[in-house]
Amino acid sequence: MPIIAYKTVTINIHYAQGRRIDCEHCHQPFTYITDGDESAQSTGLPLVSSDEGMGKSAMKGLSKSLASVAGKKNTGHGICPHCSQYQGWMVRNSLTKNIGCCSFGIAFVFALVPVIINIFKDHLDMGMWILGAAILGFILGIGLGFLTALKGGVQRELDEDETILSMDDEFLQAHLDACGENDYDPILTWLLMTGFEPSDDAPLISLGFNDYSKQQIIPYEISSVAALEELG
Repeated sequence: MPIIAYKTVTINIHYAQGRRIDCEHCHQPFTYITDGDESAQSTGLPLVSSDEGMGKSAMKGLSKSLASVAGKKNTGHGICPHCSQYQGWMVRNSLTKNIGCCSFGIAFVFALVPVIINIFKDHLDMGMWILGAAILGFILGIGLGFLTALKGGVQRELDEDETILSMDDEFLQAHLDACGENDYDPILTWLLMTGFEPSDDAPLISLGFNDYSKQQIIPYEISSVAALEELG
């Protein structure tokens, strides 16, 4: 049976997007930045598929993924600069993510302990030990997840790493003006201001701003719609 060799082109990127919303607590508008990693692949036959064609195919798939990311509501987090509170959905998302990761992760590690011990002592009741250890790890994970998740209410002690993630309209306009004078992308400039360190393996992609507030002020030129159109 002949062996068919395939080649794959993979594109990895790191995206950033600004989101302007109305605070559910004080009803004042503010903008926060969110970012993440995305990748896309294209597979073809070496003698038939060109690298350029496969690259275009992968980029097309990546553009679809980024469009989905850019249009998804209630993602990321940033403190409201006016009332110093997180949105309710930010707290809920953080709790769900942290508790899920911590509880299942610690439960898995704890469940491995009796397995390792059994290698040296084969008289253990493996089923009961694994179940007990997993339950204990799950409970500890829930506690750890709760402690490390975002908290509701007014946040009085936040470091600069957290407060830099959001801007009020005055701060945002000053940022946009400064970037415009220097011909900088306002989103990628903001991302670097947060202390993010780019990787050579994942180019930075700006998804512009999505304005979900009642009184929208974001110009079309720097909107997510314009950014996605430019990506194709």
